[in-house]
Amino acid sequence: MKNLIKKLINHFFNNFHMIIMLSTTLIYLSFIWAIVDDFPEFAKLKLNEKGDFLAGAFSPLGFLWLVFGYIQQGQELKLNTEALRIQAEELKNAVYEQRRLVELQLQDNFSKHFSVEPHLKFKGNSLEIKTLRIPMHEDTEDYYIDEYTYALVKFTIKNIGGDLKDLTIMFHSSGNILNKIYEIKTDQQIEINFSLSESDTYELRTEDFPIMKTYLILKYYDKLGKEIVLKICCECTGNLLEKDYGVLVYEVN
Repeated sequence: MKNLIKKLINHFFNNFHMIIMLSTTLIYLSFIWAIVDDFPEFAKLKLNEKGDFLAGAFSPLGFLWLVFGYIQQGQELKLNTEALRIQAEELKNAVYEQRRLVELQLQDNFSKHFSVEPHLKFKGNSLEIKTLRIPMHEDTEDYYIDEYTYALVKFTIKNIGGDLKDLTIMFHSSGNILNKIYEIKTDQQIEINFSLSESDTYELRTEDFPIMKTYLILKYYDKLGKEIVLKICCECTGNLLEKDYGVLVYEVN
């Protein structure tokens, strides 16, 4: 019951101006009717004279309704402007909220990727100069027809982050694949071997302090399927006098 009374009161105040106009119109029409009723000569007037009389009598009422229409139009325009302002404010808040949700989602995705992203640690193990001899006969190694000297590079990759899959290691210069590894789990370590070219091996053996750099590309995927690409450098160094060789492995941009 209270809600009904409240609605009726709100409806009354919302239509207060219309009620005033209708009441004024009824009073004015009653006033005109009373004047016409007390004026017996009105019926004897010519048609155009009656029209002039009624036009003059109703012109104030028409003007009043015209003013009321302008006022109503202004109020509606004001309400529409306020409604547009509220809609614009709501849209602004919605855009801000959407942006905030997107930022939170990006932060969440970044945190997930960071928590599962593999982190690789590289360590150079050894650089050995080896000679491969091709014997004349399978049953003896005393006589050989050819020999091949090469530098064997060994280094390790340790995964100190999340598990990785489908690791592909290839040479940066040629694109040839060096190795493929299906999976490296957290804290797992693997050893990678490759040989330097014959010319690089010769330079490594004959120069005083040679530095030979071999660049490798590593491609793999984390748990969420994100592809990660790294470029590493295997820097081989030597000392001709001491016949000492070593390898340093590090990530490059």
